[in-house]
Amino acid sequence: MADNPYKRPLLVTVFAVIYLLIGLAITIGSIGILVGGEAMLIEAGMEEYAGVYASVGAVSLIIGLVYLLISYGFLKGWSVIWYLGVIFAVLGIVMSAMSLIVTVGMIVPLVVFLVMLLYLFKDNVKLFFLK
Repeated sequence: MADNPYKRPLLVTVFAVIYLLIGLAITIGSIGILVGGEAMLIEAGMEEYAGVYASVGAVSLIIGLVYLLISYGFLKGWSVIWYLGVIFAVLGIVMSAMSLIVTVGMIVPLVVFLVMLLYLFKDNVKLFFLK
């Protein structure tokens, strides 16, 4: 794929960094689950949950890698990534809103994902991605 000829909007770069940080955190956490989780469960005498724990780790790893892909695609201006960015922003809004029931601290990610979603629909941003 060729690089995008349009100038990347500044907030797209900021969002790429946010997606990078989220992706790194999820990926590192899921690797920790996959590597050490089963041993921890066996040591605690809960071997029957090892398969579920491994499945959660594998799914989390895939999600983390998708976040990293979105980050890179935001920097390159890939049109497919615009759609993934919108989908993951909506999912982030839903998850943050549901987490507000438990803790007020989830208001920050809710606002970030909401701003991200609205920004992705601005004309210059759509032009950058959907050339």
